Amino acid sequence: FDEFHERSIHADLALALCLQIQQLLRGDLKIVVMSATLESEKLSSFLNAPVITSSGRQFPVEIIYESINKTESITNSITRLTRRAFKEQHGDILVFLPGAGEIRRVQENLEAENIHAHIFPLYGDLSFQKQKEAIIPDPTGKRKIVLATSIAETSITIEGITTVIDSGFSRGR
Repeated sequence: FDEFHERSIHADLALALCLQIQQLLRGDLKIVVMSATLESEKLSSFLNAPVITSSGRQFPVEIIYESINKTESITNSITRLTRRAFKEQHGDILVFLPGAGEIRRVQENLEAENIHAHIFPLYGDLSFQKQKEAIIPDPTGKRKIVLATSIAETSITIEGITTVIDSGFSRGR
């Protein structure tokens, strides 16, 4: 269970079921609960399990907020911001969008502008191969732009990303 501090009924229920399976059926089942910010001692006591600490990497982060142009669509705003970031920044760019439709439209916009980068979509319904292409570094060193849903927010690491653009929108489930 990764990012367990982001508590949800789904994660809590899944943990309860795993604990029950471990107790009744599979004593050998190992359960790993991970979080960078959780109160580990309380959870350790509850699970009767040790806390294992791992140091992570921290990077300097600069947050820049852009004002909203209410007459501009989300896809046009994100296309404009991505184009600007591509010109002003170095390295690869990760862009968060709410869904596959917005991703396709931004990809079409960027490709029409002949931006000299690989542009990859990344969302849950893509094949494993397409998802893999989006996260591996380009062997030639060409820059890339990854247009993703929240699938890429906490669950994977994409090497080479130096700029993140977040639309601030996501699909509710």
